[in-house]
Amino acid sequence: MSEESKAQRLARVQHQERILAEGPKLSMEEFDWMMKSIKEDIQYQETLKKRYWERVLGCNLD
Repeated sequence: MSEESKAQRLARVQHQERILAEGPKLSMEEFDWMMKSIKEDIQYQETLKKRYWERVLGCNLD
């Protein structure tokens, strides 16, 4: 590894550490929306998984 690439890597790591130390820059509304969106995505994935197994097993899982 050359000295330049070591310096570049160090700069990148330090930049990432600064971003993590500063914390998120989201408002509470943006954060709430993001969390709601994640929950909806998880529920959708669970529904797809359930439908898949209902097709495979040929029965209703409710």
